[in-house]
This record gives sequence, structure tokens and C-alpha cells, in this order.
Amino acid sequence: MRTLGVILGFGLIASTGAAQSSAAFDSIVISCNSAPQDARTEIPAELAQWATLSCTRFGHVIRAKNGWVWHNPRKNHFVRIWAQHSDGKFVESGHESYFKELEFRQLSASETDSANAALAA
Repeated sequence: MRTLGVILGFGLIASTGAAQSSAAFDSIVISCNSAPQDARTEIPAELAQWATLSCTRFGHVIRAKNGWVWHNPRKNHFVRIWAQHSDGKFVESGHESYFKELEFRQLSASETDSANAALAA
């Protein structure tokens, strides 16, 4: 079992996924009811306005809430933060890939610069 802790900041630190329609994404969503007891299945209140956490056949994922788009224009991908580490070839792991911790904090100016530089690379 692989579990990940993630710190989300006020800046974009994420992996990207291939552009996918909402209907196609909805086809991989599963219920979070049977997630492990230590899995975080809700987004911190500070992020809930523009982010949502979904349980899928490929593990848990944080993505833009309906009405929002997180997009990487360099690669023409929607941005999603997956619990499953992948080089783009996801395996069906269900609740085996999940977040144990989610934390919100505002990034400092230098942390924001570092995050933006990493995304631009």
C-alpha cells in the first residue's frame, strides 16, 4: 500500500494529466465510503472553494471544483494532483493510493518563485 502526505500552498504545485472530458473523468470515479480509515477524503476548508477530492479507480485525486479549470498551457493538460505516483501510466489501485494528510498554507514570495520555476521547467 502506498500512502502520500501532501502540503498544498497558495501557488500551483501539481502534476498534470492528459486533457479529459468531465464525462470521461466521471466514469472512473468510485465512492469514498470504503477508503482506508486514515485517508483524507475531504479538502481543507481554505481550498474547498476551488478544489475537490475524488476517489477513483486509479487512486485519490485533487482536482478543480466544478466551475474552475486548472490548466497547464505548455502541455495542454488539465492539472490534477494524484495520490498515485506515475509517469503517466496509471494502474487501477482504487483506495490503495490515497492522501493521509492535506494542509493549506500560504507560500512565501520565494517559495512561490521556486514553485513557478519548477512548473516552467
